[in-house]
Amino acid sequence: MCKQHQPIKRVKERTIIEAKQKVDQWRCLYKNGGIDENGKKIKYSLKKAAEKVGVPKKSLEDYRYLLRKAQFLVDLNKVGDKRMGFLRLILKQQRYNQKQYLQDQHQTVAEQKHQLKKLENQQHFEDMIVEGDTIKQAWDDDLLDLSNYLQPLQCTVNEQEGIHVDNFEIGNLDDVCKINGQLTLIE
Repeated sequence: MCKQHQPIKRVKERTIIEAKQKVDQWRCLYKNGGIDENGKKIKYSLKKAAEKVGVPKKSLEDYRYLLRKAQFLVDLNKVGDKRMGFLRLILKQQRYNQKQYLQDQHQTVAEQKHQLKKLENQQHFEDMIVEGDTIKQAWDDDLLDLSNYLQPLQCTVNEQEGIHVDNFEIGNLDDVCKINGQLTLIE
């Protein structure tokens, strides 16, 4: 039997270096293909390339995903002798830390919004007080202007009333009666 048709033996867990080598070989076969016995170039699908490597396609896809994500978190050459479960653990911890960081950021933003709203409400209240003082001041100014205008007018009215009072004398009040709201002299 040739190697292609042998059943794929399940390996408990590969080391990081083994998984990286298998993934690189798989992708190379998929991109470049191979040469058959007659010297013709053969193009492999992902599934056929995985069979040629001797690892299930699904496992190779998983290894590739883990290796691509972990390369930014750890030096793969330094931890190459560890198992792939180590990378899974690192990625799980990184996702947890990222989730915790996002929750903390969300809480911080919510607190900042609350403080900003509180300050805006306080500022709005202070603006209302200032506006009220401004309106009161404008009202007081209008009354002052009106009283300044009415004072000379009041003097004129008082002077006019004095002239009429001087010219008009009522002797005996018994002869005066009120008819239709006017004082009338009864004769």
